[in-house]
This record gives sequence, C-alpha cells and structure tokens, in this order.
Amino acid sequence: MSKIYIVRHGQSDANTHDLFCGFLDAHLTELGKKQAKMTANYMKNFKIDRIIASPLSRAHNTALTIAAEHSLAVDTNDGLKEINFGEWEGINTLEVDVRYNGAFTKWRTNPLETVCPGGESFVEFYERAVNTLLEIAKANAGRDVCLVSHGAWTKAILCYVKGKGPENFQNIEYPANASVTTIEFDGNSFALIEEGHWQHLEDDATWVSGNAK
Repeated sequence: MSKIYIVRHGQSDANTHDLFCGFLDAHLTELGKKQAKMTANYMKNFKIDRIIASPLSRAHNTALTIAAEHSLAVDTNDGLKEINFGEWEGINTLEVDVRYNGAFTKWRTNPLETVCPGGESFVEFYERAVNTLLEIAKANAGRDVCLVSHGAWTKAILCYVKGKGPENFQNIEYPANASVTTIEFDGNSFALIEEGHWQHLEDDATWVSGNAK
C-alpha cells in the first residue's frame, strides 16, 4: 500500500490577478511562500519517501520548501504541469471572454467542449494527468510519495479517483493553495483518504474558483 500526497502550490502572482496560468511560469507571492512553509510544517512528520513536482516554479519552489523538512531532493515530471492554455496564457479571464467570444464562460460550464487555441484540449489534459499519476504510482509501489502540482491537475485526479470522469470536472471544488489531498494506491486502484486539507493554513488559506492556476 502506498500513500500519495497531492499538494497544490502556494498562491502565485497569477492567482492574485485572476490570469489564465497553465504553462506560464508564475511565481509565488510572499503569502504563497508563507503557505508553502505552513504546509511543510504540517507535513514534517509524514512518512515521505520521494517528492516529485511540476517543473513550473510555483510548484517546484513549494516542493523545495516541503523537501527541506525531509532532507529529500525534488524530482520533476512534466506530466504534473498545469493544463496548457495556449493563447489564453497570461490573460485576465474577463478579457478571454471578450477576445474569444465568451470562451471563458464556456470553459466554466463545459470544459470538455472548449479548446484553448494553441493549447491542450481538456481531454488531452485529463489523460495526461491520469497517465502521469498511474506511472508514478506503479513506479513507486510501497513508497509514500508527495506530488506538488496545480489546481486543475488536482481536480482532474479527483475526478478519476472518485470514478466520476472528466465530465464532472466543474462539479469538484478547486483545492486551496498549498492544500494536501491524500490518496492510497494498493497496486491496482486508488482510494481517496482526504480531499484538499487546508485547515493548517488557518486565516492564510486562499482559493481560486474561476479557472486553472
């Protein structure tokens, strides 16, 4: 049996400006750095054998903060990156609606039918996220692993683990920045143990409900 901890990165500067930020390399805010430290402290007594992060700095730097409490290195995996928003990257959500004929509204209501120009379709992204989780879980059987990733990535995995499928993506809440979702892998299937634990962040918890960050 393996435990897999999925941590969303701390608050980024894109979060504070409500920008589409998938492959765009946004950085942690000062609050985001504080959130990462609070999560690292919360997890310091967890048994963690390996830490793997998205290479994007907001996730990687969150992972480094957690790793320091466990004297572990941080490996990176491109499969943990956020959805690629293509031409929408770095644009305010309202501006996307104006420039792309209501595309943000469509994304919120039916992401499966919405494709970001030059980016990934939601189905491509969902399959990438699930395949990455499966590959990491099978390669680390019997080990407890911490994955540091992103909001939509975590939601995609929650869809999969709950057996709801990608069509239920918008029915799952975005996890808080620097929250911890815990799942177990028995070698064949996954079980959700805890979704989006954020209480250790107390009054410093932040959420994003509009789009992936």
